Amino acid sequence: MKKLIITLNLISVIVYGASELRYVNSETYTRNKDDYIVYKKNEARKSGINDYIGLFDGTIDLDNVRKLAGIPFPKVWYFPGAENEEFQKVKKDKSSDNHLSSMFRAFIMMVGNDWGSQNYERLYTSSLQGENQAVMPYGIAQSSLAITNNYSGHLTSQAPYYGNVINEMSALPMTGRRMLDEDYTENGNLFIQAMENETPINTVKLQKNTSGTKSGLVNIDNYTAVSSGYGIEAQKLMRAESIHVIQEICGGWGRGWEQGGNYKNSWKNVTTQSSGETTLDFLDKEKKLRNGKLAKMVEHGYAKNECVLSSEKTDIASLPLLSRAHTVVANGQVWNGNRVTNGTSFAAPKIAGLAAKIQEKFPGMSYHQIKQLILTTANRTEDRLSSFIGWGTLNETKALNGPSMLNAGLIEEEKFFTGMYDKVMAKDGTKFFWAEVPQGAKWKWSNDIFPGFEDKPSGYDIFDTALTGERPDGRMASAMSYASVVEGINIARYVPNEKNFYYDEDDMETRAGLRKAGNGILELNANLRYREVTQILQGKFILNGNSDSELRVFKNATLEINGNRNIQSLIADGGKVSLNGNMTINHFGIDSGDISFSGNITINNLYVKNEAEKQKYMSMKNLKIGKVFFRDFEPVNATINNKKVANIKHEYFMNNFSSSPKTSGIYDIDKKEIFAKIRERYKTNADSPNREYIPGYKDGGFTADRDPDTERFNYRYYLGGTMWFMGFSPNLKTTGKDWKMYDYQAVQGKFKKIE
Repeated sequence: MKKLIITLNLISVIVYGASELRYVNSETYTRNKDDYIVYKKNEARKSGINDYIGLFDGTIDLDNVRKLAGIPFPKVWYFPGAENEEFQKVKKDKSSDNHLSSMFRAFIMMVGNDWGSQNYERLYTSSLQGENQAVMPYGIAQSSLAITNNYSGHLTSQAPYYGNVINEMSALPMTGRRMLDEDYTENGNLFIQAMENETPINTVKLQKNTSGTKSGLVNIDNYTAVSSGYGIEAQKLMRAESIHVIQEICGGWGRGWEQGGNYKNSWKNVTTQSSGETTLDFLDKEKKLRNGKLAKMVEHGYAKNECVLSSEKTDIASLPLLSRAHTVVANGQVWNGNRVTNGTSFAAPKIAGLAAKIQEKFPGMSYHQIKQLILTTANRTEDRLSSFIGWGTLNETKALNGPSMLNAGLIEEEKFFTGMYDKVMAKDGTKFFWAEVPQGAKWKWSNDIFPGFEDKPSGYDIFDTALTGERPDGRMASAMSYASVVEGINIARYVPNEKNFYYDEDDMETRAGLRKAGNGILELNANLRYREVTQILQGKFILNGNSDSELRVFKNATLEINGNRNIQSLIADGGKVSLNGNMTINHFGIDSGDISFSGNITINNLYVKNEAEKQKYMSMKNLKIGKVFFRDFEPVNATINNKKVANIKHEYFMNNFSSSPKTSGIYDIDKKEIFAKIRERYKTNADSPNREYIPGYKDGGFTADRDPDTERFNYRYYLGGTMWFMGFSPNLKTTGKDWKMYDYQAVQGKFKKIE
């Protein structure tokens, strides 16, 4: 009964009237008054299949890319002034050990040889790595060099708490150019970052380990460590352009598999989450690409259809932890010349390849929407985010068939991109997936579409952790070469920035619907399983399935429903409605528009404006009508400003809190002076409003302060991690002209410039 009352209220108060989509240049309504709203001078650029696709690991192993990956030489991206250095690396890079070629091989495994041969012009690489995302070409960018910043200082009571401010400490690798330049508010990239592989414990110098623990250790990733020192909105922006990738391995390949295909030390068996095709699909693809050369491996019984996370408990594992809202698991196996190898380095290019295929199949889809398709269609056994597997394991087939969830928390991230605020944020708090299908295009989706997660977790996962430690000589350690063991770091299974990922019918902020825009066609051969509104604003929406949603057809739009269907609510709000089949409609409201019926239609509750309208429909022989209600209709328009965006304040403390990051002389700064300014300006974790969700906070204190193995907080050490990262970036300011690309295939002793 409660649901019926809600539906009637929506129909009587909001729904009726000849509503339309309107684009305006004036300021528009903002529900959340705390949002930092900016109106840009220009509209956002359109992303598309002419954008670039970059794969990089810090090397340029082009000869092996051509030989082993089977594609022509990709282009090389570099900074002006680095020609000589880059040219030497292009000629020969002996350090790669086929690593880069295996990355391209994994990418080609996903997209297929035909795609690679037709679209290789889009492919590029660079030895300058993904730290320079601020000046990267537009497009899909995938990095297989994981850079850690898991210094213990981030998790202590003395670490600064910045609130909703962006600065150098938040500029993590592959978080997106949106983070580095206050003036840049585009969604010009999808950054795909391979998380670290498991670290064998015998390769790490455990400087402090009083308990002797050497099993079940977990590495704290960049986002988990750094994001905790920021406000909720800043945390959302940090992940908005990124997908993190960890790996599963299947079929008995990889270190740790025992005879018969068991992997007893794995953190998690994910066979039930895998699509069931993972191992066999991998073999099938490689057989086709290698002309059956893997047959011998199959004959010897290595094709076990079992999949596990590659991290063993005798390693320092790499798990999503607080990065779970933008992490997915993918198969990390690839054929490397004469053997099968595995790593997150090869799982991530498969995600990049899938993103490229989605972009081609659904022209006009934004990079963030591509991210949504990849994440929402992942396989999982629990209806929630996981500290172990994030969204779940990749399902290529489902991702190519549209979204399977409208998740308000995920959709909300789009508000940080130019022109998307009004499109995805409704006045009542509802979030919308904005499906803008271009003129002449047709998107076909075939996944049932559900609302957000409903199993909101509580409590903590407890981990023994390895945090980067100081070298004996007092210098900073590189990555995890030196570490300290900290026992009992608690990771909350739910943190406040994830609130809108979990559907709550009593909280409008967690609800999500669909807006069909653009003059093209969207066809859904599945069911709408969410209850929120679906607005058909422009073009045509074809539904070949049932609907729990409230379908609303605006002026200049068309809805076509085919087959024997059950429709919860339908509003003819000025557009064209075509009903073809024997169907039952629970609530049908008619304001105006062109409505046609073909088949026997049962309408339980009909809403019309007057007696004449009532008699008109009651007289139609193929309509079986229950109750009839009279309603006054009020138009409700979708009003969009294409230049509106939610921003976050940027303060770069290494450059005297100006709006641009310091890019030179950062190693010469007076660290003590800088840190004194930071302490004057910001709170600490001890005073953070979100301190109970900071990893290791419990019982009024921080584990990283209490554990005898952690280093005491040191401002030099705290700033040093950031300086090390910033030192890779000769120019972090986005200008659109700071990168150049050259065609190696055309090189004959010199570069040939490609504009």
